[in-house]
Formats: sequence, C-alpha cells, structure tokens
Amino acid sequence: MNYFFRFYVHDLIVIISLVVILMVQVFLSFDVASKEYNADSIFSELVNLVGKWEAVSPNGHYHTVTYELISNETALVEKWELGDNRTSMTVYHKSGGKLYATHFCPHGNVIKLVLKDKNVIGNNIFEYLDGSNVIGVKGEHQHYFTVNLSLPDMFSRSEVYVNNILVNSNSINNDADFVIYSRVKESQ
Repeated sequence: MNYFFRFYVHDLIVIISLVVILMVQVFLSFDVASKEYNADSIFSELVNLVGKWEAVSPNGHYHTVTYELISNETALVEKWELGDNRTSMTVYHKSGGKLYATHFCPHGNVIKLVLKDKNVIGNNIFEYLDGSNVIGVKGEHQHYFTVNLSLPDMFSRSEVYVNNILVNSNSINNDADFVIYSRVKESQ
C-alpha cells in the first residue's frame, strides 16, 4: 500500500505542476493579447489578401471578394460580389496610429469601424465607430467584424449586423457565423 501511495502522490504532483504551467501560459498569452496592437503590422498582414477569394456563406450563397491596393498603396479595397447585382466595398486605411475600415454596405449605409484588438487566436477585431444612414433609418448596419489571417491561402471572417435602433446598445448579440475564404487560383 505504501508503494502505491508514493506513486499516486508523485503522479498527482506531476499533474498539478502541469496544470499550473498551463495556467501560467494561458495567463501570459492573454496578457500579450491585451497589449497595444501595431496598425502598420496588421495592415501589412491584410495586404497579403490582394487577389481574388471565394466562399459559400452559411445560408448557401456563393460569393467572391477581391482585394486591391490603391492610393499609392496606403489603402486596401475589399470588394464583395454578392450576386443579384449586389456589391459591397470596404476600404482599410491607417490614420493616427489606428487602423480603420470604412464599409460601403448594400443596405445603403456607410459604416466606419476601428480595429480594437487582435486576440489570442489571431482574430483582428473591428468595431463600430460611427456611420451615415444609420440613426433613424429603417434597416441594419455592420456593427462588428473579425478577420483571421492565420491560415495559408485561406482566411476566415465573421460579421455582426444589428438593427439601426440598437446602435449604442450593450445587448447586441455577438454570435456570428465564421466564413472561410479560399484564394482563387489564377488560370494558366
């Protein structure tokens, strides 16, 4: 019995040590995630998207998105072809050490979002800053989106749209489907 007890205590100490090490690593990773992001480095990552991409949304609709640098490579244009003659565009640009995304929506509004954070799993998180054709207008607007560039020749994106009445609400449902985009190979 004494023999069994020694190994049990030894195994228990090893397990507790591993749990403590894991907890410290998780704590340190959250600490790193909460530090100030660098708008220049995030913009450089987004520039790698230049080209054409495709995906199927959760509701089954196929669509494409293209990325192109403009304005002496200081702005990145994201153009969505959503079908049924619906087009959307977002322009990423830097100002004052921050990264902005100005979204021209098929809903008829223009939304300005700002990069708030890059979290532990690599999601670049853009949140609503202000917009036109939002307050007092029937409809909805983009309030939040993430883009994750961790995978080669793929990226994921999620978006949250809210009713225009909820512009400043803290009760917004942030559940969103992630859509995975694949780079369209250029034909030879």
